[in-house]
Amino acid sequence: MPLPPEAMMENLQNWMLRTARQFIIEHKDIFKAAIIAYAKALPDPDKMECDYVNTPLLKRMRDKFMGCLNLKGQEHDLYEAVWKIIICEAVHDPDHRALGEFIIEEIVEAIMDGEWKPREIGMPGPRVWGEPRTAEGNYGGFRCRRFKHLIKQKV
Repeated sequence: MPLPPEAMMENLQNWMLRTARQFIIEHKDIFKAAIIAYAKALPDPDKMECDYVNTPLLKRMRDKFMGCLNLKGQEHDLYEAVWKIIICEAVHDPDHRALGEFIIEEIVEAIMDGEWKPREIGMPGPRVWGEPRTAEGNYGGFRCRRFKHLIKQKV
């Protein structure tokens, strides 16, 4: 569905939620199913030797993420598939791995420069997410995740 000229100045969220809502609903499920099908064709990176040095870290991040995810069915399967694709691509394709690492490097730099804003307190909501809460009852955001403490400077 090409973007009509009058939508060029429209708010992206409004356009997706209102103008293109039905198109997005219909095609998002097709896209999700394709991602899941592709991931099912890939080998299980937990059952094979992986030479990429950051594979154990990616697996640990995947396990932590999936351990907090409250979604079921296709929504759960989608995130499981995405993690599998990320790990498999990082292991076998150095160019795709480097592109992903570039994105990570840019985000880390933006965090360290104070430009990247953390997720909102309490997001994602409990229907989607089951991250352990702080003593204040929240999760997410600077106050609870403590971005400043996550930055380890080496001199």
